[in-house]
Amino acid sequence: MARSELNPKDQAKWQAAWYRMEALGGKGVWDNDLVVMSFGGTSISDADLAVFSDFPFVRILDLSNTSIGDKGIAQLPVLPALEDLIVHNTKITQAALKTFQEQNPSVKIQTTAKPKDAINPFTGKPF
Repeated sequence: MARSELNPKDQAKWQAAWYRMEALGGKGVWDNDLVVMSFGGTSISDADLAVFSDFPFVRILDLSNTSIGDKGIAQLPVLPALEDLIVHNTKITQAALKTFQEQNPSVKIQTTAKPKDAINPFTGKPF
Protein backbone atom coordinates (compact mmCIF):
# COMPACT_ATOMS: atom_id res chain seq x y z
CA MET A 1 0.00 0.00 0.00
CA ALA A 2 1.37 3.39 -0.95
CA ARG A 3 2.17 5.72 1.90
CA SER A 4 0.22 8.49 0.19
CA GLU A 5 -3.05 6.53 0.08
CA LEU A 6 -4.16 6.88 3.68
CA ASN A 7 -4.47 9.51 6.33
CA PRO A 8 -1.47 11.17 8.00
CA LYS A 9 -2.14 9.41 11.34
CA ASP A 10 -1.70 6.01 9.67
CA GLN A 11 1.37 7.22 7.83
CA ALA A 12 2.91 8.43 11.10
CA LYS A 13 2.23 5.05 12.76
CA TRP A 14 3.82 3.19 9.84
CA GLN A 15 6.84 5.49 9.76
CA ALA A 16 7.35 5.06 13.51
CA ALA A 17 7.18 1.27 13.10
CA TRP A 18 9.71 1.44 10.24
CA TYR A 19 12.07 3.46 12.44
CA ARG A 20 11.65 0.86 15.23
CA MET A 21 12.54 -1.91 12.77
CA GLU A 22 15.65 -0.01 11.70
CA ALA A 23 16.57 0.61 15.36
CA LEU A 24 16.37 -3.17 15.89
CA GLY A 25 19.00 -3.60 13.18
CA GLY A 26 16.63 -4.19 10.28
CA LYS A 27 17.58 -3.18 6.76
CA GLY A 28 14.96 -2.88 4.11
CA VAL A 29 13.17 -1.33 1.20
CA TRP A 30 9.81 0.38 1.58
CA ASP A 31 8.43 1.17 -1.84
CA ASN A 32 4.89 1.50 -3.18
CA ASP A 33 4.97 -1.99 -4.69
CA LEU A 34 7.45 -3.83 -2.49
CA VAL A 35 8.38 -3.98 1.16
CA VAL A 36 11.39 -6.08 2.12
CA MET A 37 12.86 -6.27 5.61
CA SER A 38 15.93 -8.20 6.73
CA PHE A 39 16.85 -8.78 10.33
CA GLY A 40 19.40 -11.41 9.29
CA GLY A 41 22.24 -11.67 11.80
CA THR A 42 20.73 -9.18 14.26
CA SER A 43 19.84 -9.68 17.91
CA ILE A 44 16.10 -9.26 17.28
CA SER A 45 13.92 -11.16 19.75
CA ASP A 46 10.55 -12.86 19.56
CA ALA A 47 8.98 -9.95 21.44
CA ASP A 48 10.43 -7.45 18.95
CA LEU A 49 8.32 -8.94 16.15
CA ALA A 50 5.28 -7.25 17.70
CA VAL A 51 6.36 -4.23 15.61
CA PHE A 52 4.57 -5.83 12.67
CA SER A 53 1.19 -5.16 14.26
CA ASP A 54 1.83 -1.52 13.26
CA PHE A 55 3.42 -2.32 9.90
CA PRO A 56 1.71 -5.26 8.15
CA PHE A 57 2.96 -4.61 4.60
CA VAL A 58 6.14 -6.71 4.48
CA ARG A 59 6.26 -9.07 1.48
CA ILE A 60 9.73 -10.52 2.05
CA LEU A 61 11.04 -11.03 5.59
CA ASP A 62 14.48 -12.37 6.47
CA LEU A 63 14.93 -13.63 10.03
CA SER A 64 17.95 -15.83 9.26
CA ASN A 65 20.76 -16.20 11.76
CA THR A 66 18.70 -14.85 14.65
CA SER A 67 17.37 -16.27 17.90
CA ILE A 68 13.76 -16.02 16.72
CA GLY A 69 11.78 -19.00 17.93
CA ASP A 70 8.28 -20.40 18.01
CA LYS A 71 6.81 -17.43 19.92
CA GLY A 72 8.15 -15.07 17.28
CA ILE A 73 6.84 -16.90 14.24
CA ALA A 74 3.44 -17.16 15.94
CA GLN A 75 3.19 -13.35 15.69
CA LEU A 76 3.77 -13.25 11.93
CA PRO A 77 0.24 -14.05 10.71
CA VAL A 78 -0.36 -10.30 11.17
CA LEU A 79 1.51 -9.91 7.84
CA PRO A 80 -1.18 -10.47 5.20
CA ALA A 81 1.14 -9.36 2.35
CA LEU A 82 3.92 -11.80 3.30
CA GLU A 83 5.10 -13.89 0.35
CA ASP A 84 8.58 -15.04 1.37
CA LEU A 85 9.90 -15.88 4.83
CA ILE A 86 13.58 -16.71 5.31
CA VAL A 87 14.24 -18.53 8.58
CA HIS A 88 17.42 -20.57 8.25
CA ASN A 89 19.54 -20.86 11.38
CA THR A 90 16.84 -19.78 13.84
CA LYS A 91 15.31 -21.46 16.88
CA ILE A 92 11.97 -22.09 15.15
CA THR A 93 10.92 -25.73 15.45
CA GLN A 94 9.57 -27.80 12.58
CA ALA A 95 6.23 -28.02 14.40
CA ALA A 96 5.94 -24.22 14.53
CA LEU A 97 6.91 -23.93 10.86
CA LYS A 98 4.26 -26.48 9.96
CA THR A 99 1.61 -24.57 11.92
CA PHE A 100 2.66 -21.30 10.31
CA GLN A 101 2.55 -22.87 6.83
CA GLU A 102 -0.92 -24.30 7.47
CA GLN A 103 -2.13 -20.83 8.51
CA ASN A 104 -0.31 -19.12 5.61
CA PRO A 105 -0.26 -21.59 2.70
CA SER A 106 0.77 -18.99 0.12
CA VAL A 107 3.97 -18.01 1.98
CA LYS A 108 7.17 -19.53 0.66
CA ILE A 109 9.37 -20.53 3.61
CA GLN A 110 13.11 -20.83 3.08
CA THR A 111 14.86 -22.84 5.80
CA THR A 112 18.27 -23.29 4.18
CA ALA A 113 20.95 -20.74 3.35
CA LYS A 114 21.33 -19.47 -0.19
CA PRO A 115 24.21 -21.05 -2.10
CA LYS A 116 27.45 -19.10 -1.75
CA ASP A 117 27.32 -18.10 -5.42
CA ALA A 118 23.68 -16.88 -5.28
CA ILE A 119 23.10 -13.36 -6.59
CA ASN A 120 21.11 -10.78 -4.65
CA PRO A 121 18.37 -9.61 -7.05
CA PHE A 122 18.44 -6.10 -5.54
CA THR A 123 22.16 -5.46 -5.81
CA GLY A 124 23.28 -7.85 -8.55
CA LYS A 125 26.10 -8.95 -6.24
CA PRO A 126 26.63 -12.22 -4.36
CA PHE A 127 24.87 -12.60 -1.03
